Amino acid sequence: MAVAWLGFTELLVIVMGGGLFSSGAFGLPPGERVAALVRCPPADAILYVEWAARAGGREGAPGIDGLAADPEVRSFLTAVEKAILAAVERESQGAGREAQVLGRHIPPLGKRLLNRSGCLYVSFDEQAQPLEAPDEGLPGYALQLLSGARATLVVNGGDAADEIARHAEALVALLPERVRTRGLDHQPLPLPMPGATLVLHRHEDHFILGFGEGAIDAAVAGLSGKSQGLAANERFQAATKRLAIDRLASVSWFDVKALLEKAQVVLGPQGELVPMMARTLGLDTLDSVASVTGVEDGLVVTRSFVHTGGGTKGLLAFAAGRGLKPADFAHVPRDADLVSGLSLNPQQILAAVRQIVSEAHPPSGDRLEQLLMQLEAELGVSFEDDVFPAFGDVWTVYDSPDAGGVLFTSAVATLEVREPARARQVFDQLMTILDRALPGEFGDQFRRRGVFLEHKEFMGHEVYYINTVGDEVPFAPAFCVTDTHLLIAPHPQAVKAHLRFVGSRGASFSERATPPAEPAGDVLCYSYVDAPRAVQLFYATAPYWGQLVFSELQRDGASIDIFALPSARAILPYVSESSSRTVRQQDGILMESRRGLPLPGGAGVLLNMPLLFLAVPVGARVEAVPAIRVNMLPSRSGRIPVVAGRGGFRTQMLVSVIDGRRALAR
Repeated sequence: MAVAWLGFTELLVIVMGGGLFSSGAFGLPPGERVAALVRCPPADAILYVEWAARAGGREGAPGIDGLAADPEVRSFLTAVEKAILAAVERESQGAGREAQVLGRHIPPLGKRLLNRSGCLYVSFDEQAQPLEAPDEGLPGYALQLLSGARATLVVNGGDAADEIARHAEALVALLPERVRTRGLDHQPLPLPMPGATLVLHRHEDHFILGFGEGAIDAAVAGLSGKSQGLAANERFQAATKRLAIDRLASVSWFDVKALLEKAQVVLGPQGELVPMMARTLGLDTLDSVASVTGVEDGLVVTRSFVHTGGGTKGLLAFAAGRGLKPADFAHVPRDADLVSGLSLNPQQILAAVRQIVSEAHPPSGDRLEQLLMQLEAELGVSFEDDVFPAFGDVWTVYDSPDAGGVLFTSAVATLEVREPARARQVFDQLMTILDRALPGEFGDQFRRRGVFLEHKEFMGHEVYYINTVGDEVPFAPAFCVTDTHLLIAPHPQAVKAHLRFVGSRGASFSERATPPAEPAGDVLCYSYVDAPRAVQLFYATAPYWGQLVFSELQRDGASIDIFALPSARAILPYVSESSSRTVRQQDGILMESRRGLPLPGGAGVLLNMPLLFLAVPVGARVEAVPAIRVNMLPSRSGRIPVVAGRGGFRTQMLVSVIDGRRALAR
């Protein structure tokens, strides 16, 4: 029975806490926001996340507002909801009473809660009495943390409060009668931790889930206006005012300063190490992190600010690069559909790493120096004397349709060159080492095999590329150095297209990358995605893979088919170009993104693209690479190779063959 209680608790936390984990689209388009929520957490709360209710949108409006109100989209969401409810009902038939109750009440409860406004916050009470140790082996700081930790979730039920309560009470009825209370009045929920309390409570139209002694009463005091809570925190108010958006969908606050102070209390005598570690890591100047998401002119806007005090020491050395300028994108074609620029100061980053490691553990610092010396000896270059003077701070990654690219298929990563002569020396040395590291070519003129480095001249430049013979590897990583940039691409065609563009002096992206006057500061990272083109290309195939997906769903009994999928005209009108910037200001780092729809950004993929190119297996044979598994499926037309990744990731692929049979690859 204890397991059943825990399962119920987990379900309730997941359903009520969905806002934290879906913050990218939570509260969009924004509707009602409850002002009283910010009064619930204490003024020294470590973490606070708040989201608005979800509105229905406005038909014909731009961006997210129009999408939410589009008839086809609404019809699709309704069809999905009906299919889910039907599947839950079907699965719960013939099951036990508890399963039937969960299937009947969890889906509608989740739907209501995930569309309402709410907040989640975490704090720590230093005055809390330590719990008695349930186990002699439990450290004192763990008991202190468990006794003082407070976590609270508040959801405003609004006009759906009675319906939410009815579903919640039906779920609570699964608990033993001895622990049930009337009307969700301070309803305790069992936990496997002795002394820890988790309570569900309804206060008027609000539902509160509180962990820790007094969490419910503190939230009620805020909702009733008896406490100002976080609203009285001047630092929080200043941070959110700085990031203000008229139509606010969500706001989050992470008080780093309070966290460091609380950590000293929790760790007891060992807490004296906290400020020392913070200074070593360069985090002693870090004050807070605030973020808001909302809608402006139909665009989903996210603004975040990391209050660093202007420091760039320790880990903050990653924000020490020079500011990006429009000229840094002069080598990028104007038609690029995906662009990212990043400024990093490698010399300062390496110096920071050396300092952190040496101060944290001097023997490790000595070991790091030995490793660096060994690496320099093996490479035959000096970081300080050769690499850092030769290359600059600015990396870019871009994809150009005129170069044959589709968002990333012809992506080119570049690193600025400061001193061409030194850069060529370093590049030649690295190519020599790469050539020696590859297995090489073997066989004869009738059957060549191997993985080896080739180089060809093109427009006065030496283009190197890894040539694979005899194995089905779709990449041929290419490298080239010019007077202005080091080039890295997944195949030599992208490098040749880049050299042709630079030679033609065509229109560049620099005109479009001109930073606006606000916000003021040095732009450290800039990303751009032609989202309409991306969605258009994606949706061109949507009916085809959609039919495969819905076919499988219907086979498993789902009551939804391909007709439910919205047409392109229900999606494309609301999509707009997306961009993001990271700006270093006098007292911190400001990040801002603008996009038509709450789609995941591509900046992370862009910034890792150079590493992705270099990580292509160069170990001779595909069969020897543990990251790739090749299964051969028999068919009348031959054997079909299907590639799947490692790590337990499973894919299903329907392969059509001449006789119409289907092979299912897992």
